[in-house]
Amino acid sequence: MGTGLLLGGAWAYQSLTFGGFWAWDPVENASLVPWMVLVAALHYMLLSYKRDKYYYGTYIFTFLGFIMVVYASYLTRSGVLGETSVHAFGDDGRSFQLILFTIIFILLPVWQLIKNRKNIKANDLPELFTREFLMMYGAIVMLLAAFQVISTTSVPVINKLFGTNMAPPSDVVNFYNTWQLPFAIMMTLLLSVGQYLSYGKNHFKAFLRNIIYPFVLALIVAIWGFVSDNDMSIVHGVFLFCIVFTILTSVAYLFRFASGRGNSAAGITHVGFGIFLLGVLITFSNTETLSKGGAPGMPGGGDNLMLFKGMMKPLGKYKINYSGSKDVRDETFHQIDFLEEDKDGELYHSFSLYPSVKYNSMMGNVHNPDTRNMLSGDIYMYITFAEDRAKRMPDGFVYSGSMDFALGDTLRAGNVPVVFDSLYISNMSANAEQISIVAMLKATDSLGVEQTYPLKYTVNGGMAESGVAEIPGSGLKLRFDKVSEIAKTINVGIFEQKPEFVVVKILHFPWIFILWAGSIIMFTGITVGIWKRAVKARNAAE
Repeated sequence: MGTGLLLGGAWAYQSLTFGGFWAWDPVENASLVPWMVLVAALHYMLLSYKRDKYYYGTYIFTFLGFIMVVYASYLTRSGVLGETSVHAFGDDGRSFQLILFTIIFILLPVWQLIKNRKNIKANDLPELFTREFLMMYGAIVMLLAAFQVISTTSVPVINKLFGTNMAPPSDVVNFYNTWQLPFAIMMTLLLSVGQYLSYGKNHFKAFLRNIIYPFVLALIVAIWGFVSDNDMSIVHGVFLFCIVFTILTSVAYLFRFASGRGNSAAGITHVGFGIFLLGVLITFSNTETLSKGGAPGMPGGGDNLMLFKGMMKPLGKYKINYSGSKDVRDETFHQIDFLEEDKDGELYHSFSLYPSVKYNSMMGNVHNPDTRNMLSGDIYMYITFAEDRAKRMPDGFVYSGSMDFALGDTLRAGNVPVVFDSLYISNMSANAEQISIVAMLKATDSLGVEQTYPLKYTVNGGMAESGVAEIPGSGLKLRFDKVSEIAKTINVGIFEQKPEFVVVKILHFPWIFILWAGSIIMFTGITVGIWKRAVKARNAAE
């Protein structure tokens, strides 16, 4: 499940345009919460295995994890999240079955727990200064974090049940990040300290002697990071300390395993978890929008950048150039070149990105980003606006609309006013299957001389052909589309000569490889743990 979450985040980062690894979309949250609860259950299981107690907590956390899976199915498949999530299914009429399924799997475990309560021994709470205490309360903190996520995600369900009109948070990323940060700080702190405690009684002096070195080193790193980053908040500085503390204590735990006193799988997993959180903190608290410029709300304004074909624009240490586009079936790829200066001041091609727009008249257009992966960070780009290439003629004229043009009227679509001067009908057959209609247009050329431009509409054998007239100096072409129902009026398509352009958004995610490295290390640890337990079980069977 955790691997699926990370792969989903990686896919979203590479394929979607929200600009990030995790958007806190309700459907994403519905898949995250079961994982969080099951991770807490896993640690409770370990407690029960090691100490032969705390079975109530293990049972409750385990069936809560499954209930969250079932409830997530209801959220995603009932249509209740249709207004708040881009991933949710529509209501297929099975909402009642999903609700009934969820209720059944809530009642069954509760009934089993009540039925077998006499067979499950109750235990006192563990002492404060023990690994049991920290693991237990770490699991509870994880459960509280999961509750915060699922309760906010369930706002549409609450509205549906109670007829309320609560609105989900407007800035969901900032909302969830703010709420989850204290939980993350508590979990990393409990994890750091817990690795220096044993099950049962511990000696406080020995604990201090062992933990003082990673504590001081983590404090030094956190202070250095806080001083170096002028934009770092105090709470992020505290989080940085807790993350580094977790990494150092987990590495120390691995060294203890080398001397035969630990579990390598847990150590590797916790190191990966700490590195993953470090990547999240560094990358997403320092994400930079490179394409800022212009007036917000305007094309190429705010966080967007308008690029005209063949015209370079500065972007940090780069100069970028929109060099053209290429159609592949129903998808248009736009080539954006990034150039750098060498030591002699000459420009050279560094790399190109190919964000695309996939056109779909039924479902709407899909904008696919492209990313340049580098050690120091990723440059991430997607198209926020691009012309529909079906509206652009090969000579650069772009269709901008159509209008009725009455005899004697003046059209002011280009640089030169165009007058509808006269209308002629010729070559009309007896059955009207062949007819030629000519509209005579008048406009003044660049020398001030009035010129006449014929615009034809021909029907031959039931097939219509629309003529096109270009008005020199006006940047305008007119196409005779059809005869209007209004007398002495024709309908003309208007094509204006416009430079080819795209509007893009460009983001920089610094040091995001740390996040990916942490993910790989974390799941390497989980794989090692599964393998070791499988070997142990096989040896026991033999």
